[in-house]
Amino acid sequence: AAGYCTAAIGKMHFYPWEANLGFQERIIAEDKIWIHINDDYAAHLREHGYQKSVGYEKPEYHANHGAFVSDIPWEHAVDRFVGQETCRFLREYDREEPFAVMVGFPGPHNPYDPSPEYADLFDPAAMPAPIPAAERLRVADGGGVTRQKSWYAIENAEFNEQHMRQMRAYYAALVAQIDHEVGCILATLRERGLLENTLVIFSSDHGDYLGDHGLKDKNSFFETATRVPMLAHVPGAEGHTEHAGLVELADITATILRYAGCELPAYLDAMPLPAT
Repeated sequence: AAGYCTAAIGKMHFYPWEANLGFQERIIAEDKIWIHINDDYAAHLREHGYQKSVGYEKPEYHANHGAFVSDIPWEHAVDRFVGQETCRFLREYDREEPFAVMVGFPGPHNPYDPSPEYADLFDPAAMPAPIPAAERLRVADGGGVTRQKSWYAIENAEFNEQHMRQMRAYYAALVAQIDHEVGCILATLRERGLLENTLVIFSSDHGDYLGDHGLKDKNSFFETATRVPMLAHVPGAEGHTEHAGLVELADITATILRYAGCELPAYLDAMPLPAT
């Protein structure tokens, strides 16, 4: 309504998955465990002789609680697809109106499946040790652990520090893959002369225990699951500023609306960042 071309590229968790929900353009690469969704990424894989797979058929998937090396090379990995489709959109964009683009990388996420080119970047033995488990907290989170088993169908009940460190190493590799793609997106904006006229916000929806408190996934409110990164490139800003105050993801909505020159709806329970 404010005159922007809106596009969503990557994972959105919309239902139905192909719904637009306010976006004029969509390039879809959904969650890694929803392998039967016939989205744009599925078509890309078919074109190059691959198909989606969670990894259930791999012994190492079960042995390492979802941590294994993907059979899909980096060139066709899902986060590579999302990043490069975003760069293509930016390179080809020739409309007069400004754009508002949401980019959703499916990783880093269970399954922890880095491409072969990234799998050996991090030594499991050098990974930070997990926060020790407290028995009463493990019992309190029992429902979450049960639900995770049904989601990811992992057949290995044992969960020791070796498993945790392997998960952490592959998770770090997935982060590195996304980091590379974010760099490509920023470089594309710079090449087109758009970087200094584009607000860029990088964040996530949740963390991952990766063994902290003896847990996997994100099923309670420990800091490991709820504290996420947030970085912003603000056009015209000089230097950098860090804010240590408590904010939440809903504040991103208010921030985008403010920078786009839109009025904030009265019902919006959020405030533009940086909050004062």
